[in-house]
Amino acid sequence: MNKIISDSNSTENSEYRWRGHWLLIVNFCCLAVFFWLPNSYLRMVGWPWMLIWQLGFLSIAILTIWMLRQIQIPFEPLGHGFDWLTGGFTLLILLSIFKAPVPQLAVWYAAMAGGYICLIYVLHNYMRLRTQYLQHLWLGIVAVGLGTNVISLSLWRPSLSMWLSNDFSEAVRNAQPLGHHNFVGGFELLVLPLSATYALSKNGWQRRLGAIASILSLIILFISGSRGALLGVIVMGLAACCFLITQAPPKHRLTLAGLGLLALSGFIVATLANPRMRQVLSLIRNAISTQSNPLAAVLLDGPVLDRWQMLRAAGNILKAEPLTGVGLGNMARVYSLYRSETIGALGDNIQQLHNTPAQILGELGLVGFSILIALIFCAGRLWLCLSKQPLSQQDRLLLVGVGLSLLSYGFFSLTDYQVENIAISALLTFDLVVLLSLAKSYLPASKLSSSSFPQQIRKPASIVGLLIIGIILRIWVPMDIAAWLQNSAATSSLAENPVQADAQWDRASRFTPWDPVPPMLAAHNLRTLAQTAASTDQEVLRRQAIEYYNRVVEAAPNDGEFHHNLANLLLPVDSQQAEIHAGKAIQLMSRDNYYAYFQLGLAYLLQEKMDQAIDAFALEILANPSSAAINGWSDQPFLSRISEPVMAMTVDLYDQLLSQLDLNLPTHQSVYEQSLLVRWWHNFPLPEYEAQYLRPLVRALVVAETEQSSALEILNDRIQAAEAGEGEWLLRAWIDPVRYLEPYIQRFQVSPDEAKIIEQSIDQHRNIRDWLNADPVTVDNRARVAMSFTYRNRWAQGRYDIFRPEGIALGRMASKLQLFIPHPHVMVPLDDLINRYQADELGFPHPATVGFQLVQTMNFRTN
Repeated sequence: MNKIISDSNSTENSEYRWRGHWLLIVNFCCLAVFFWLPNSYLRMVGWPWMLIWQLGFLSIAILTIWMLRQIQIPFEPLGHGFDWLTGGFTLLILLSIFKAPVPQLAVWYAAMAGGYICLIYVLHNYMRLRTQYLQHLWLGIVAVGLGTNVISLSLWRPSLSMWLSNDFSEAVRNAQPLGHHNFVGGFELLVLPLSATYALSKNGWQRRLGAIASILSLIILFISGSRGALLGVIVMGLAACCFLITQAPPKHRLTLAGLGLLALSGFIVATLANPRMRQVLSLIRNAISTQSNPLAAVLLDGPVLDRWQMLRAAGNILKAEPLTGVGLGNMARVYSLYRSETIGALGDNIQQLHNTPAQILGELGLVGFSILIALIFCAGRLWLCLSKQPLSQQDRLLLVGVGLSLLSYGFFSLTDYQVENIAISALLTFDLVVLLSLAKSYLPASKLSSSSFPQQIRKPASIVGLLIIGIILRIWVPMDIAAWLQNSAATSSLAENPVQADAQWDRASRFTPWDPVPPMLAAHNLRTLAQTAASTDQEVLRRQAIEYYNRVVEAAPNDGEFHHNLANLLLPVDSQQAEIHAGKAIQLMSRDNYYAYFQLGLAYLLQEKMDQAIDAFALEILANPSSAAINGWSDQPFLSRISEPVMAMTVDLYDQLLSQLDLNLPTHQSVYEQSLLVRWWHNFPLPEYEAQYLRPLVRALVVAETEQSSALEILNDRIQAAEAGEGEWLLRAWIDPVRYLEPYIQRFQVSPDEAKIIEQSIDQHRNIRDWLNADPVTVDNRARVAMSFTYRNRWAQGRYDIFRPEGIALGRMASKLQLFIPHPHVMVPLDDLINRYQADELGFPHPATVGFQLVQTMNFRTN
């Protein structure tokens, strides 16, 4: 036994050879697929691609068990504190599985984490037997990275508008092949330093390979459009410059510092030329020109603001579940319970917190966060210890590459969470394996604490491993079958065989009752069929869709959009149940909730709960000002009977809001204007108003019938100053169509058919309110996108409707004038008022105020 341990500590041991190395090759091949497969992040949860990575993780797990049972060969721990971290993480994962709201998801993610841990132990025990394995691994990383770069460039489709645009949605963002531009940016941060140092350490074709891979990585980093990755590159450049300067002879340090500063300046200039960065610069310039706070302008940038709200949600999770979090992989299922009360109109359901420490803190609590900090500490300490050793030139360059890789990605990880992505996690795994392998070669044996695992625990551990594989297969197999059925259902649907598609979605939902996607797809399919079915069949299809949506909300009870859609389906047949689900929808959705209060008001109205209906409708208009212009308030008796009290309550709420706003803020002016428009639209007496708080269009509108000359003067001043939009031109045409209709048509190149409609509308409706309400246009259903990120299901990738309540239509001309404008995304006084009112008057408090749960309080109001 002493000989075995002694031999195992040597740099190269040829006496032992592990059996089953072909399983490691299988694992590498399976992982490599998801480096190169286009849109791999989405396809890894779709049929049949999910079988590939499952095979890869299964092969490495079996190899680990096999190696544990090869008693004659020492199976060494990692040492340096990593084994204790592995043990603590394993116990935490087991606890997380038992307490997670959806334990199947926790098992799914635990299996992936376990696969990477097995890979670390297997590679660590392989590397100690052959020194050349480390060089092979380095070459493999560079070669696979080069392949990813070539595929990324070949799939990128640039256009001139991408470069010229400052718009977030159009700016250059290369997402291939990993499925998201941030994934691409993070991947390149990990692979670039290893490719560059490989080129520096080799000669001939190997140097050319590394150089080409490095150049392509820099190009792809730029075109990824990932601002977090660009931050990581700057950190990488600073660290590399500092390292070169400290390692260089004293007489060359000043020259190197100058060259490094020049190179870094050039990269910063190139970075600022990126359209994504130009968007930030544009925000800063606008803030300076308007004498606003530039920092506040940057923080109000959409992605930055989203991340700030996510950090606030992480803080709420820490209050509720401080030790162990909400459960591994369960963040998307519970996030809506923990979102801030003042999130405003920002995102409802998300996949993750876009910050790795925050995500781990949220899902695994302080215990998981402590393990992360300890992991960073152990890896950093090991790197520093190695940096002080007399390494060979190649190994020192490799160590530098690993250090830069982990450092730059560490900063980048503060802007995103990516360990679900196989390519990212595999590279992080390989970085750690490289550190351990270098430590095995260079650090004294007294520092390793790496004697072999005792024989008496290896066989029992292998048996436990087999049991764990059985548990994992118990989750994987139903999910694989469900994925196959969903794939078949999609094929049947495309072949216009809705009956077969429905049966396949139904079976899929029964295999994975925790996944809301299959029954959601089935319900949307039936709803589409019902729109063209005979009246006798529509009721049957609706009830079947309701049954499916009940499964949906059972699988995802904290998804506000799902409750909203179920309430919509229930409204004509069961208004009481519709009220329950509509109430949950307003608790879980943000302020930008697509007529959720209106739908709740309809449910109350069907039950003759008049006071609650008035409150719900008033909240809808407060949150969504354009709903004051819905035609139903005057055209539909069902609504018109309560129109006056609804508008009176709305005006009162607007007055309450105005009393809380600073007179000098733009939000006060906007709210003041919307309040006045509600009064004017519904023929309420107008108070003496402050004209400076109104847009010229609104000032002209309110006097368009009574003081036409004044209205025309206001509009003409705007048009002559070239500051007018379509609304001013169109309103002027209504006031005096003989003089101004033709200029409007020419100015906006209105088509002949559209021009005829506008001319007839102006001729027929000389009452301005009648004109604005004429030719009602039904508001489109809003599409929900990217659910595949939230629910990790290939077939949730499409655009799926958030159902619109019946009777939502706006006059064609009212829409053209754009009188009612949305509130800002973030407006704390407005959100506070809405939350307080919906809790006090409707009994649906925000989850953050009642222990982060869905609670309906008793409402003692009577009609």
